[in-house]
Amino acid sequence: MAGQGDTVMISLRRHETSTPWGFSMQGGREYGLPFFIQKVSAHSIADRSGLRPGDAVLGIGRTNLSGLEHNQAKMEIIRAGNEVDFTVRKGAIDLRNPAYHIDSPDSGVINEECTQWTGYRQTRQTGNPSVQSRSFKMLEQSLHDEPEPEQLPGSDV
Repeated sequence: MAGQGDTVMISLRRHETSTPWGFSMQGGREYGLPFFIQKVSAHSIADRSGLRPGDAVLGIGRTNLSGLEHNQAKMEIIRAGNEVDFTVRKGAIDLRNPAYHIDSPDSGVINEECTQWTGYRQTRQTGNPSVQSRSFKMLEQSLHDEPEPEQLPGSDV
């Protein structure tokens, strides 16, 4: 079992993109803060995989998060699809410290709710893998505007 301060890999897996991961991540270059897990929903995939509030996120897959903006890190999670690997330092962030409280609507909630638009009415779909999640639609829009982030050593591109 990993102790506080240990650097570990945490793997999250799900069967459908409509299933939320169950965590909130904050941080990024624009906030002057490292990436960290702010909240984990009880009994979620993130909770069952061992992700905890206060874990510092160092990497997503083979991508080093150092120097990335928040939206770039979010896109790495989205690009990973249904299999996300985090490199984290357990318990590295003291969430009681006010320096780690970001008061911004885009501060980092990873929300994988699956939506389908019907005219002006939005309905939530559950268990339908043929409906794209909002995050995948965001990824598709941003891929053309964003350069690829730095890869960790040893990655194949």
